[in-house]
This record gives sequence, C-alpha cells and structure tokens, in this order.
Amino acid sequence: MKKSCLTFCVLLCTICCFANNENVCVLTNTGSSGQACSASSLGFVDPCSTVPFIVNYQIPAGFVIVAQYEWFVNGVSVKTTNTPSDIGLNWQIKSKSTTVFCKVTYKKGDGTLSEVYTSNSFTPDIKQLNFANDGIITTTPPPNFGCTTTTVSYSLNTFLCTGNFCSTTFNVIQYSITWQPPSGWTQTSISANGNNVSFLPDATSSGPLTATITLPCGFTDTRTFTIDRIVQKPTFTSSNNAICASPSNIAINSICGAIDYTYTIIGPSGITFTSNGLQSLTTTNINPSISLSGSPTSFTLKAKANYSGNVVSGEESVNLVYGTPKLLFSNGSEAFNLIGQRFDYSVNGPGNSFSVCPSEFLTFTPYVPSGLFQGLVTGHEWTVSGSYSSLGFLNQENLSISAAATHPSNFQFSYRYQNQCGWSPLHYGQTGTRNCDGGEEPFRIGSESLDFSISPNPAKNYATLQLTGINNSFEVRLFNLMTTKLESFQRFEKGQTQVRLSLGNLQNGTYVVQITSNGVTKSKQLKVLR
Repeated sequence: MKKSCLTFCVLLCTICCFANNENVCVLTNTGSSGQACSASSLGFVDPCSTVPFIVNYQIPAGFVIVAQYEWFVNGVSVKTTNTPSDIGLNWQIKSKSTTVFCKVTYKKGDGTLSEVYTSNSFTPDIKQLNFANDGIITTTPPPNFGCTTTTVSYSLNTFLCTGNFCSTTFNVIQYSITWQPPSGWTQTSISANGNNVSFLPDATSSGPLTATITLPCGFTDTRTFTIDRIVQKPTFTSSNNAICASPSNIAINSICGAIDYTYTIIGPSGITFTSNGLQSLTTTNINPSISLSGSPTSFTLKAKANYSGNVVSGEESVNLVYGTPKLLFSNGSEAFNLIGQRFDYSVNGPGNSFSVCPSEFLTFTPYVPSGLFQGLVTGHEWTVSGSYSSLGFLNQENLSISAAATHPSNFQFSYRYQNQCGWSPLHYGQTGTRNCDGGEEPFRIGSESLDFSISPNPAKNYATLQLTGINNSFEVRLFNLMTTKLESFQRFEKGQTQVRLSLGNLQNGTYVVQITSNGVTKSKQLKVLR
C-alpha cells in the first residue's frame, strides 16, 4: 500500500512539473477534467525538432495505478509502456502532418484491468519550409502534345525569410530534393542538391510534377506543379485570301506529332477537294488542292490536327473568296450607306434616284453586309458626272460630294472595287435636288437663310457652332467622314444662335457637322487635331 501511494505521488509531481513547461503538450484523458494544450499555446515547432508529450489523467474510482500507456502518432502505435512513472512521449517531427494521442489502462489492487481510456488528440503547428508553395519554376516549357524532341528543365529554390512575418517559416540549411515527373518522362540531369532538374518527355504524357524535399532527420515536404501539353492546332500560312484560278492549293503549317489533318469546306457545293470531290478531307498533306466551279463567291476553309489516342486539336478557319468581288449583297438587293441611311442603286446602269437639298453635303459608303467576305480589297474607283459643287477623292472607299446649289439639278456616280483577282462589276447611283424652300433664291428657310460657322477649325477639345437663319427646332449630328459613324446627336426645341460641341472622345481626323431644320440640311467639315 505504501508503495502504491509513493508511486502515485511521484506521478502527480511529474505531471505538475511537465505541465508548467510551455514546451510540453499535456494531453487530457477522457476520464478526467482539465484543458489539453492548444496549438497556439505550444507555438510553431521546427521540423526535425523533438516535442515532449505527457498525458494528464485521474485514476477512476476503484483503480489504484496505471497499468499501461500506449502512444499513437498519425494512428500508428509508436510506444507502449507498463511503467506507471513513464507518462511521456518525446517525438521528433518528421511529417508535415503529425497527430498524437495516448491510450491509458488502469489496474485494481487485485490486478483487474479497466477499460481502455483514450486521450484527446493533438496536432502541433509545424513551420513552413522556405520553399514557396508554388515554387517550381519552368525553365523551359514542355513540348506540344505529340512531340518528344525537346528536353525540359525545372527548378525549386529556397528563399530567405526575414522580419516579423517569418515566425512560421523554417529556413532550411541542409536538404535534398527528389523529383517525380509524369509517367513516361526520363530524368536526364539533376543538380547536387536537386534544385535543378531536366527531363526528356515522352510524346503525350502530362500531369503532376512533384518535388519532394527531405531534411537530414527524414522530415519530408512536397511541392507540385501541373504540366499541361498543348494540343497545337494548324494555322494557315498564306496571306492571300483570294483564289483566282481552279484548282488552287491552300497551305497550313506542319505540326510536330500530328498524324494527319482534317479539312472542311463551308460553302457552295461546287467548291470541293480535288483529290476526292468532297467538302471534307483527312490527309497527311499540308497543302491540299481545292477545285472551284460556279460564279465568284466567298467560302470558309477549316483545318484541325489529329494525334494518336484519338486526340484532336482545335479548329482553325480562314475566309476565302473565289474570283473577283461580286455584288455587295448576296441576295441582289444592292445599297449604299448615306449618313446612316440607305438608298438603292443598280448594277450595269443608273440606279434609283435619291433627292437632297441644294448644296447638301453627302458621304456615300458601299454597304457590305457582315459575313459577305470579299477578299483583300486593294483598290477603289469612283466616277461622277452631272451637277455638283465639290468632290472628294475618287480612289478611296467613301465618296464625299456636295450637291449643286441650284434646283433642279442632279449628278450620277459609279463605283467598283478590286481584290487580288481583279475588279468588281460597276455599281451605279444617282441623286437629284428637291425644292426645299419654295423656289426662293438663294436657298432659304422662310425669310432667313440657314447657315453656320465652326470655330476653332481645326479643333481640339470642343468647337462652337455660330448659327444663323434658324427660328424653329433643329438637330445637330456629328459624323466620322471616313466611316460615316454617327459620333454625337443633339436636338434643340427652339432656335439658337450658338451650339457648343464636345470633342473629348474623338480621335484625330475629319468629321462632318450636319444641321437639320424644317427638313433642310446644311453640312460642313470639321477637323479634330490634338
């Protein structure tokens, strides 16, 4: 009995001594009360350091002594003792995740054993090795999917952490690094400590590349980098997007690793591949021949690369045109844009008439619907005849012209454009003046003439319009001369003598200021120069 009491006193003394040591983690048995240590109370521990653990217990009623301690780390039994005074475990931290708990069995005076009591578990906070979590660097990128001829290199290096924010970082001194590449890759070289490594990839494998850092005590940590192998798609090598003769060849670049290529024609049935007469072709040829028949038209050619293992690249496409440019509308309804409006015109002869006021400034732009590909336009040609007061350049896409100052009067124009294969047919239109002021001369609105001046011109951030002859509501529009885009619009409900235009968002260029009142329009050019 005396021996049992003495042993119990020794245990209590040992527990108290350990419990006062902040570097000791005290685990609490489920059969007793009290607080187990927390990760914050223990602080961050160094990898490879030895952490002491003890179990704090209270002998259940009817039992007199501890019969056995059994310690577990990460669920594995690491120490078993029947010595009642051996209440602790000294464990060296060799794993980034370490969880410790203890099982205790008690004994009665007659030798009867209790049930097994399990302490709570404890996971200490372990300092981060000074290798960045995303620290694997690609020195040379991996080859595309299907290629095997390029050696690739990677590196993983330490960094020196200093300052107040480094309390959770462990600066390693001695270490080694081993690498695990994707399956099928062969390691060709590695530096002394493993920081730098090179591999020869196989043709297709990708996935995780793992670097395992090992410290002298056996502590390990890993860094992982995901390797992607790009499935390269073909690109068309020719800049010529007009085909002037049949048959013709369209080339793509050769792709490493591709076993063949699939081509598809999207267009009229008369456009086919010369080798099979179809609009789909799978071949090793990177320069397939295309046969064309029928009238000039546009079409689309698509190409994709095929690899082993039924891997297929994305699809690349190119818009092509066969022959000289055709009509601007594929459905035969032709039109020009005129300051945001359209009027019909005809091919091979004068078109429908569009009436304007005398001296009105006009900008005509050929209207090409989206999706109607015409090839690379290399030239424009306008001809104008009849009565007009001013005329812009005849070799650009837009025609700028002012109607004659008299009524009645009219003018006619024709237009054609050119691609690599030649000129389009001629397209015609005509415009005539209408009676906008009841026949008064000069052209007037009621008893006052419509006119305005622009100052400054050229302008930078704003321009002021000085108005005369406007007694009613009017509208002010600002168009880009080259694109005919409407840049701004203002409506005023009563006559004014001055309007200020903001030009802050406009690029350098020439614009058209258009004022409309009582169905009469006056236009002048404004240059923006910053």
